[in-house]
Amino acid sequence: MFKQIVIIEQTGLQNWVIEKLSKYSENNIVVFDNPPESEEETIKRIENADCVFVSWNTKLTSSILSKTKNLMYIGMCCSLYENQSSNVDIEYCEKNQITVKGIKDYGDEGLVEDRK
Repeated sequence: MFKQIVIIEQTGLQNWVIEKLSKYSENNIVVFDNPPESEEETIKRIENADCVFVSWNTKLTSSILSKTKNLMYIGMCCSLYENQSSNVDIEYCEKNQITVKGIKDYGDEGLVEDRK
């Protein structure tokens, strides 16, 4: 059970998913539908969260993550191919016991085109 879940930006999570997630949060889930415009805004959105969901849009750098005191889990609503190409500082998270999970092949399937 988390104390505070924050969906930092529009992630593509459907309302029914957010409802199910609310069962894992002691407080109401905080949902933002636009990406933060600055590092300071990112920090403000997640500084008290212990669980954060993020898309590929927003970077969670060590500078940002170091200002969160309760963060235990980051759910990446995007593909996580390798640590080096991630928008989340995986190395920082590993050193600070923050679990990070990505979604393999999230939205990566190509569309077959009919070329006549």
